[in-house]
Amino acid sequence: MRLIVDENVPESVAVFLETRGHEVLRVRDHFGRMTPDEFIAWAGDEFEAVVVTLDRDFKALAARAPAGGRQRFRRLGYISLRCKEPRAPERIGEFIEEIEREHARAQSRRDRRLIVEITESSYRIVR
Repeated sequence: MRLIVDENVPESVAVFLETRGHEVLRVRDHFGRMTPDEFIAWAGDEFEAVVVTLDRDFKALAARAPAGGRQRFRRLGYISLRCKEPRAPERIGEFIEEIEREHARAQSRRDRRLIVEITESSYRIVR
């Protein structure tokens, strides 16, 4: 998977994903600090990447059917870590094998985006 890790995500998550063999681009290294979410969404769409974020507002940017408008980012996927920051590495680690399988499956679909939401107590793939 090609992943863009938002600056609000702990470095340990990026390192973990790299050890799994994924291509990881860190927002702070490639785009700079305080990069607007819209630019991150554009980059994710442009590179057909999955954005990993703790930002709860990101969901609205990557919606499959946004309210009142045309879908802007048609190739953008995301993993939303809606848990406390210190728990993010543990939570993504719990589901990484399922995330990888779902990403592989998505590559054969017309809509190849991966959309995953992980909270303190749940895990959900949005299809």
